Amino acid sequence: MIFSFILAILIPESAHAWDNHYPVRFLEDYYQALPGNFIKRYNHAPSFEGTFSKTFDNTFIPDGENQFNLEFSQNLFEIDVDQFTKNLNGTDFLDAKERFFSNLDFDSKTQRHQRPYAYLSGWQSLNHPPIKALPLPLDHYASVFNPQTGPTPEEDESSPYFSEAFQKRIDDETGTELTFKNELHPLFNHDAIREKIRLVKEAKRYVFGAVMAISCDASSEPLVTALMDKAKEGVPVKLMME
Repeated sequence: MIFSFILAILIPESAHAWDNHYPVRFLEDYYQALPGNFIKRYNHAPSFEGTFSKTFDNTFIPDGENQFNLEFSQNLFEIDVDQFTKNLNGTDFLDAKERFFSNLDFDSKTQRHQRPYAYLSGWQSLNHPPIKALPLPLDHYASVFNPQTGPTPEEDESSPYFSEAFQKRIDDETGTELTFKNELHPLFNHDAIREKIRLVKEAKRYVFGAVMAISCDASSEPLVTALMDKAKEGVPVKLMME
């Protein structure tokens, strides 16, 4: 097989009950024991003397007031992108992710993949801490960003997905104007939240958004509130999630 930790790394049977609580040091040792050692304690992680409980669905959740604070558990660990890619024999991080999930069973009822090890609650559907910075060259994450090997602008424009007829069909189906050659401005983390809130507050006809996941935590609560307020104004609000 491509990687060796497809078999779940189990916590001893005696530790499965809800009344067992695990300190951060236990989690450090737990993730360090994963083949490849690609999940590591974040250098600037907040100090934490509390404990974690392990749920029935193989998730570590902070005990106490941080239970619903997703950013807290997101900031305890970080992923070594290159180490993860190497461990999966991937050509880049994206390829390694595809290899990781392609070897896991998928439950069509819960729409979730098997978890070969326990995730932290703040990771949501990810098998690792969210990547909040891009310190490596972009082609380490996806080789398509390599200017030497990625598609040229001419090749991009020759795609049938960029044809005028296809773009018009998208506009007709969605009632929007998602047309080719619109300008895009990448936004990251908190900048993205602030811009989304501005767009929602200024919306006049509708709010249509697509996100991978959303939770009402400290960072996204203002956005959720803005969406609710806009809906109360009578403006149609639609949010599509994976």
